[in-house]
Amino acid sequence: MRRLDTIFSLITLLITNKLMCDGILIANTDSSGFSRGDPAPGRSPGPPSGDKYKSRSSSFHRDITDEKEERCSWEEDGVHHLATSDDKTNVTTVVSHRLFNTDVLVFEMVYQVTIRQLRVQKPATNGEYIISSTIRGLPKGNFHPTATGRSSSCPEHVHKGQFFEYASVVLNWTMEETRQFNGSNVTFTLKYKTDSRPVIYEAVYEIPIIQDCQLWLKNESGEEIGSWHFPRRRDCLCWFPGPSSDHGLVIDVTRLNVPCARGDYLYFSGLNISSSSSPYQQQQHIRGHRQTHICGKLEELPLSDRRVYFPPSHTPPFLRLHGDPVFAFNYRLVDFCYNVTFTSRNGSFDLGSPKANLRCTFKIYLPYGHRIALTLIVSGVSERIHSDQNKDEESKIKEEQEEEEISDECSGGLRFELQDGNGGIRSHCTRAGDAERRVEFVSHENKLVLKIWSISNHLGGSASLSSSSLAFPSLKMKYRAEPIEELTRTCDFGWIVHRQFCLIAIEEMRLPWMQAEMECGRRGGHLASVRNGDTQEIINRMLLNRSPLI
Repeated sequence: MRRLDTIFSLITLLITNKLMCDGILIANTDSSGFSRGDPAPGRSPGPPSGDKYKSRSSSFHRDITDEKEERCSWEEDGVHHLATSDDKTNVTTVVSHRLFNTDVLVFEMVYQVTIRQLRVQKPATNGEYIISSTIRGLPKGNFHPTATGRSSSCPEHVHKGQFFEYASVVLNWTMEETRQFNGSNVTFTLKYKTDSRPVIYEAVYEIPIIQDCQLWLKNESGEEIGSWHFPRRRDCLCWFPGPSSDHGLVIDVTRLNVPCARGDYLYFSGLNISSSSSPYQQQQHIRGHRQTHICGKLEELPLSDRRVYFPPSHTPPFLRLHGDPVFAFNYRLVDFCYNVTFTSRNGSFDLGSPKANLRCTFKIYLPYGHRIALTLIVSGVSERIHSDQNKDEESKIKEEQEEEEISDECSGGLRFELQDGNGGIRSHCTRAGDAERRVEFVSHENKLVLKIWSISNHLGGSASLSSSSLAFPSLKMKYRAEPIEELTRTCDFGWIVHRQFCLIAIEEMRLPWMQAEMECGRRGGHLASVRNGDTQEIINRMLLNRSPLI
């Protein structure tokens, strides 16, 4: 019996010594050699001095994660220093994304974490870093190596590596979706030291992370944006840069493969009437994108729906993603006058003195049976072109256009171009200091397009002015509807004459016969049947020359 007690005591002593040995090997020490802190979280640091140790089976097992953390930490024998902006060896961490703003982070998005030396002493020095991500003190997030940040065999939420003089280290970071930490902050802790100084610096960065997939695109993006940039199988809202009183937004859909039967879709939404109170916008008709759910394939989508236009507004448009659609698009900000369309009997626009590199497009669409009498005031000489003179002027117009291409000849000036339906094109260039010019033009058809460019002075040399200080000629435009007597006679605007009747075709609504009759009565007429070829020909001409969708 005594022999068994002796053997048991020897085993206990060996176990105790083993645990004490492990504790000595992994203990963090300060400069005085005394241990501080927990030598290994999750394991016993060894039996307390003077206390009887009671062994547990879990104490004999080493956690592999702990071994990784040992390899991804430093013995802080030197001075531990909280980094400030005054440190000459300051290293910073930036969390970014090529396409989206990172004021808040979104689960399952892949972000770039860049570690960079901001100010380097000469000669520059190399160093080491350890970066980790946590939420509420718990290890969360995954670092993935890139070409500049190699794998470090650390736990997923930790990365250890080296930085070299004037070079940046870029790591990918993401975090799986979890509702537990919605609205919390992700804490990135960077510890680093340089070869030249025995100091361990520490910098802490916090960024909120949200459960809902809400993303904000940057103001400018030169690359294609596709479904591969978004978290998969998650409903997302993607906000575009907010149009302002100076800029609208154009989106071009370049790829689409969204099964409609599955219920997936894209939805571009925003104000498609400008919120500006400018007087000219009270006279014009601005139409943006026809807001609807988009699905199917790109080739099935009408050309008019592949380009999405949102006029200037104080409300930023957004894209809603539902399901798992496959798509791609480009977007760009455009000038406030990118797509100004007039449909009323008369209207005007005062461009004033535009800024450099402004591109404007004004479209005037009147009902069939009217021409457009346009007046432009850009310089001093007065000229008038009537409809019966247009044919004689077409050859002169083409010659003038060839001589006045958008080139250095109009550098530092204002160029306008008139497109008369399917007929000729007239162009002119005016520079600041030229005499005032008044152009009066009567169109062939009921459609007219006016394009305007303010072309910056890019000739160089001491005589050239910067685009910011360059003064461009001002431009005023006004128009009125000029009815064609044999087509309208005494009919109201929008109606055309046929025998003793006035006719109008209404396309914006589909109604049963009885409701259509009521709608015609509301407009002061009666629903008519097409009874002969003459009436059909009149209706065809009205439909073919109607105002197209914007």
